[in-house]
Amino acid sequence: MVPYMKADPADYKKAWLAIAGSWLYSLVWTVPPFFGWSSYGPEGPGTICSVQWHQRSFGKISYVTCLFIFCILLPLLLMIICYGKILFVIRGVAKINQLAAHRREIHVLVMVVTMVSCYLLCWMPYGVIALLATFGQDGLVSPTTSIVPSILAKSSTFLNPIIYMLLNNQFYRCFLAFVSCGSDHLAATPNAPCPAAESLALTATPLAHEEPDTSPGTCKPLDSSGTPL
Repeated sequence: MVPYMKADPADYKKAWLAIAGSWLYSLVWTVPPFFGWSSYGPEGPGTICSVQWHQRSFGKISYVTCLFIFCILLPLLLMIICYGKILFVIRGVAKINQLAAHRREIHVLVMVVTMVSCYLLCWMPYGVIALLATFGQDGLVSPTTSIVPSILAKSSTFLNPIIYMLLNNQFYRCFLAFVSCGSDHLAATPNAPCPAAESLALTATPLAHEEPDTSPGTCKPLDSSGTPL
């Protein structure tokens, strides 16, 4: 039997720090126009507020260039590095369970390609249009042309969770448990594997001599009636 993994409070701390760091990073690149480095104004047909791409002063050109490098290219590089490390770890697990690890590797690879492709689809057209408007000839980018890239960029906000729910069973079950406010969703589906057990089965060797942790707050298997074992 593979013992079930109890959530490590340190993992939650790291997650909260990562979330706070990402918000702080975005704030660093959002605030400068309020203090004179570029400026905000109407974008496209005039119904959206964004950075003034068409103005050609040195400060505004440098700001748009920095946005493209540090808010589009750098996140793309970090995504490739992080997902690459995940695939590397999964390949290392193949020494324990080759079949399961191979299936998980293919699954994660599909999710990686989908996430990176959606990121490029949503943000790269917007970045290219911004560069064309900044460095191209006047009138090269019309208000109508900029509408679609702007909508694609904003759609990335809700596309990422949808992709995770469709391609990550553990994320899907945790999301359902979250929106159901702690109801017995997992208990109602006894055949669904426990999220912690599913991840542990691919990252640890079986420890037959250890008993599963039945303390409160841990993830426990259920019998056919929904009662914890």
